[in-house]
Amino acid sequence: MRVRITLLLLLGLLAAGLAVGNAVVGLVQASRLDLSPGLDPSDGQYIVISPGDSTITAGSTETYTAELFDGDDNSLGYVTENTTFSIVESGHGGFWSANTYTSAKMGTWTVRGTYNGTLTDDASL
Repeated sequence: MRVRITLLLLLGLLAAGLAVGNAVVGLVQASRLDLSPGLDPSDGQYIVISPGDSTITAGSTETYTAELFDGDDNSLGYVTENTTFSIVESGHGGFWSANTYTSAKMGTWTVRGTYNGTLTDDASL
């Protein structure tokens, strides 16, 4: 009787652990941290921000993403949350909210994404 109760208790704990584990996996997948499993972001050699070139009207927004690649051009995943976006030229008058830029003035601007303080990529807006 004692063995059976212990076995049932262990099976119950295992089932609870799997349910919690699956919930955590689902949350991580939904959060779009997106670094590929088993790959280290320190292996990254360059980033690519997207869209590469875009055109919007003054007062409109554009949302950017950043993807990290190794030296063999393999994607290590998206690193948008850890990338700082900016407009290179002064006088643009717009503003950033995370990775979304709201334009204020007409013109051609250079969008720069900087990941980890060292890797950069530029796009035209």
